[in-house]
Amino acid sequence: MGVAIFQGVALVGCAAAFVVLIRRSVRAGAVEPALFMTIAFVSTGWMEPIYDWALYAQFHPDFWRAPDWGVLGLTHGGLPAIAGPAYGVYFLVGGLSAVALAKRVGPRCGLRPGTALLLCGYATGFVWDGVIEFVGTQSHLWAFTRVARGFVPFGGTAEQFPLGMPLGMGLMVAISALLLGNVGGSFPPGRWSERLFGSRHGTASTLLTAVVVCHIATALVLVPYVVTKVAHLGTVAVEEPVYDIPNQGF
Repeated sequence: MGVAIFQGVALVGCAAAFVVLIRRSVRAGAVEPALFMTIAFVSTGWMEPIYDWALYAQFHPDFWRAPDWGVLGLTHGGLPAIAGPAYGVYFLVGGLSAVALAKRVGPRCGLRPGTALLLCGYATGFVWDGVIEFVGTQSHLWAFTRVARGFVPFGGTAEQFPLGMPLGMGLMVAISALLLGNVGGSFPPGRWSERLFGSRHGTASTLLTAVVVCHIATALVLVPYVVTKVAHLGTVAVEEPVYDIPNQGF
């Protein structure tokens, strides 16, 4: 029941977010920065299985699974189909929340807009992802079956999760806030695209620039997890199997 509710809410949320952003773009006669950013983060969804592989993550068997193609097969037990679309909306919600917070906190603390967005984005991202990981592991929607030693809440149990997750996702939400905050009066990837492509600058080049930026941010967060995995530092293991998923060399 929990998985069905989670998937239903995620699907409705994703659909609603895209409908709203597309309608606003049509009315404005230009693509909304938030739509650019959401699509850009959705495009990084193919990297989620690498995270899952590096973090020994498993998802509840009742999730609808994405096709087991290429890198998507790295998620032990299969990648939930909702993971890709939810990626963009996940960072959209976190980024918009951080922008709203930065507008309040920045002026009171005398911070520059860019600094306020990054600091509030990181703080918001840490709390946002920490709550998500806590709820997800406590309700057994997913589990991290092996993690590196350190500050690991509920270590050794099926509810354990690495604190590195919200620490890393904080950085990605900070990037999201910076993109959505329109520092300098316009969508940053649009300005960068104009510098790179000059007269050829347009919607496609702006989207491409946003996609590249989001991929770089995702890769930077992913590297420490991969290093931990390859170095065999995941030494805090769950004592009993979390789900009835055969071990295939995971």
